[in-house]
Amino acid sequence: MPLPELLGTTEAAKRIDVDKATLTRWVASGRMVAAAKLPKKNGAYLFTRDEVERIAAVVAAGDTPASPEEVKA
Repeated sequence: MPLPELLGTTEAAKRIDVDKATLTRWVASGRMVAAAKLPKKNGAYLFTRDEVERIAAVVAAGDTPASPEEVKA
């Protein structure tokens, strides 16, 4: 089985058309799932292409990704 293609924070932010800081907040709040984080305090997050495409579709529809609390409600 091939490994999933991973995108860094900068590339993911460009594809979703949001600022890198927005992605960081979305990961911290559980609105977006990072596949991994590079070492060190300021290491970039890595995202699967599927996750980036999922979030890009939500943003393109004029919405923001749901938080875990919103999903449960």
